[in-house]
Amino acid sequence: LTRWPLDNAEGLVKSEENLPVIFNEFCTTWNSPGAEKLAPLIDSMKNTGASYFVIDAGWHSEKGIYGMSGLGDWTPSGELYPHGFNAFVESIRSAGFVPGVWFEFEMAQDSSRLFAEHPDWMLHLHGKPLTVAGDSRRFLDFRKKEVWDYLDERLIGLLKEYGFGYLKIDYNASFTGADTPNGSPAEGAREALDAVHEYYKHLRKELPELVIEVCASGGHRLTAEWMRLGNMMSCSDTHECECNPIVAANAQMQIPLRFSQVWATLRADDSESRERYSLASGFIGRLCISGNIDKLSAAQRNLMLEAIEFYKKIAPLIKTGESRVEQRFSSKSYNHPAGCQVFRRKGAGVELLVVHSFANCPEKIQIPVEEAQEVLESFKAVSVKAEKRGGMLFVKGLGNFSAAAFLLVRDISQA
Repeated sequence: LTRWPLDNAEGLVKSEENLPVIFNEFCTTWNSPGAEKLAPLIDSMKNTGASYFVIDAGWHSEKGIYGMSGLGDWTPSGELYPHGFNAFVESIRSAGFVPGVWFEFEMAQDSSRLFAEHPDWMLHLHGKPLTVAGDSRRFLDFRKKEVWDYLDERLIGLLKEYGFGYLKIDYNASFTGADTPNGSPAEGAREALDAVHEYYKHLRKELPELVIEVCASGGHRLTAEWMRLGNMMSCSDTHECECNPIVAANAQMQIPLRFSQVWATLRADDSESRERYSLASGFIGRLCISGNIDKLSAAQRNLMLEAIEFYKKIAPLIKTGESRVEQRFSSKSYNHPAGCQVFRRKGAGVELLVVHSFANCPEKIQIPVEEAQEVLESFKAVSVKAEKRGGMLFVKGLGNFSAAAFLLVRDISQA
């Protein structure tokens, strides 16, 4: 499951060589980005070591109606970007980032001009445009050439015009059948998804250096075939949940670790232990930072920078290595976890340990290691003590809901 997508990848782009850090503003603006809100974030993330700056959902909103308005029309909002969308994207690039943008291009809002003018371009079921109960999204029919031509203009054309190097592809609804002259509604669904899959391949050919994140509502397409078409998968939308490191550790059994994007959402009211907890979750995959970065204190910002530097040191292991996870739970609830978790990532002569504590954390966590291993680098609070004795690493002082990470090598003199 984790090797096949890499062996059969459609394209591993140059900017992904060192698995750089992502910043995504979603957990800052929550569907209502704009130049005024995002400019302080660009300034705050400048020179931090992050490479991608992603504008998430809502950049297409119109007439002051934030969220999903304009989904399907894909027209940059003049209200949100009064000096022009191109000027704003250029400000991201000038700050040293690869600019990224969010699309949910398989959908159209029922209030969109696209749906009003071309209802025949949508998937139908029993002769009516297909929708999901309680949802206002409609599904484009990728079996139609007109849909491909439209997206070549509105999606690929926009990516080329503004020079986006990163595309986050979302998919926040689902269907189980569609009309087709070739059989049942289930066959129609298969045809429709196969056509979407072909458009992904078309997108890759048109923009071979584009970094593609397959988000799909934070984990709906975590399959090998979708993975080989993208460069990253959102392992989950556990943006700031206490179960974030648990879900991330579980996901790595299905996703190549270099593909598995994990949120680290930071808040100004985070304690040091909470901030370490969030940042260390990002070590169990690809570190994606979000939150109120511009509101962090100097100490909180320095902790973020420390985490980014540590991530850069472990990136080669995330890229190539083998994973193991040990979950020492005293609760069956992911939403209210208790106990601790040790995530391990091992390569040639080097090993990463990411330790998360939950409620009722043991006072001392014992982790078996090789006798020849020594701690080369660590990401931990001053109050956390780590002692290596023989074939065991003893970690003390974590407390509840905190984290620490250690990079071990066999011969520290050669590191």
